[in-house]
Amino acid sequence: MLFQVSDPMTAFASSGSYCNSSTGFCSGSDGQTLVNVQQNTQPQIYIGEIGNYIHDFTNPKEGISPGVCPGNTQYYEACFQAAPMAGAMVRKAEHQGLGFAAYYLLGGAQSTWYQQEYSGWSPYCWGWAQGGRAVSHLGGNFKSVDGYNLSIVTNTPIIFADIEGNSGWVSTTTTQEQNNRYVFDGFSDYIAGRSPASNQNAAQCLGIYPKQSVKYQYGIYSLPNANAAAFQEGKSGTNTYSTYLNTPLWTTVFDDDYPLPGYTAKPGYPGDFSGFGYPYEAAWFGDSNYHFGWQFWSHGMTDYDIFSAPITFYVNGITLGG
Repeated sequence: MLFQVSDPMTAFASSGSYCNSSTGFCSGSDGQTLVNVQQNTQPQIYIGEIGNYIHDFTNPKEGISPGVCPGNTQYYEACFQAAPMAGAMVRKAEHQGLGFAAYYLLGGAQSTWYQQEYSGWSPYCWGWAQGGRAVSHLGGNFKSVDGYNLSIVTNTPIIFADIEGNSGWVSTTTTQEQNNRYVFDGFSDYIAGRSPASNQNAAQCLGIYPKQSVKYQYGIYSLPNANAAAFQEGKSGTNTYSTYLNTPLWTTVFDDDYPLPGYTAKPGYPGDFSGFGYPYEAAWFGDSNYHFGWQFWSHGMTDYDIFSAPITFYVNGITLGG
């Protein structure tokens, strides 16, 4: 069921002093990047991958055991780093940062894994199942590569759906667009602790994963072109599939020439989402006024981020940065 909730999230406050006295933005990192752009080993926010559909739903007979991160079937490697996560939690405790957030690489309705192995599930239940795996990982059924048990961070307030073009999100027909949206709706409903939508084969979904009670805020990480491919954003008559009520967005710039030539990792990171001025600024996707985060440098495997604060999440009422 599309657009289950309609109440708006609490709007962003104006620029404040929680992380940066002049902008209200927090400086962080994600993935394998251990420091923020200022090279601080305690970033003000760290976002780590807690799983991906490729490992979670691959049949072992195909030679890839179910696991949590490419490159290692038992432990996290580059995708999740315990050190910056712990550092970010210290900053949060000191009221100088936002702490830890999570993301899950979500498989779309056209992914090979879904089409060949799980096509008996509805697209909505495919998303619901991935939400189940994401939450189960937060429950501590794995450890990071350096031994950090994630069961101690089950209270992370938000889990982002990582929607990328090579993960089965391409759509060329209205049915494919709709099915992709159903995948996200199933994922977000499970994450939020809701019951499955009654018109989306709820009994099938509950047979895969029972409803869970912890309310995590859902968000979306994506590139504008990946989101457009998934939901045909901008195509006449189909924009509703990329309307995300109550959904914080985390966008990125993917360009090896970015940022400006000569830029070095030092104090003076973008003060807001306008970055260094056009064209070096955040490019957004979808229809949401909650522009929460910007991964502003993806040079090689270095991922620096800035996040706006404060924000109050709709699903669980948790406020970050306030």
